[in-house]
Amino acid sequence: MKVLSLYRELLRECHRFPSYNYRQYALERVKYGFHQGERETDPKKIQELLKKAKDSLQLVRRQVTLGNLFSDSDRLVIENSSRAAQATKISH
Repeated sequence: MKVLSLYRELLRECHRFPSYNYRQYALERVKYGFHQGERETDPKKIQELLKKAKDSLQLVRRQVTLGNLFSDSDRLVIENSSRAAQATKISH
């Protein structure tokens, strides 16, 4: 799996978290982790980081599934306002 496609897949999976707090935390961790590794040049270290990212993808998938099984559907106020702000940006 290529690095960019792995990054995108992790971001997509993180967006599936039903809980706003988990979703935001996971997105920040993914972005931070890839940002930290983007300047790595050692092939062995790059392979280790890719394996860690693939393992993290599987972990996120499991957590999203569990979160969807046991979540309540109530959204936070911030989620509703952020979606409204995004819709406003798109329409302008």
